Amino acid sequence: MINDKEIDHIMNQIKKLMIQKNKTYGDNNIIEMGEQGVMFRLSDKMIRLKNIVMNKVKTPEDETLEDTYLDIAGYAIIGLMLKRNKFQK
Repeated sequence: MINDKEIDHIMNQIKKLMIQKNKTYGDNNIIEMGEQGVMFRLSDKMIRLKNIVMNKVKTPEDETLEDTYLDIAGYAIIGLMLKRNKFQK
């Protein structure tokens, strides 16, 4: 069942993580590579997800399964921002 409050909570987590990672890593990889950059980052995250779920790889404490899902959602948002010309330096 869809839970509006939980969706809001998760969306806030995604927003917080996106802002934190942007401060840490910057946005040059996205600015320089555009949608290809998003595709590469999503591919990295999907490989990590596959390793965690399918291969039962132990996740590092700073990159949990939950973090992986949040990262994937965050990159999807960045992809939409690029398509809408809202991701700019």
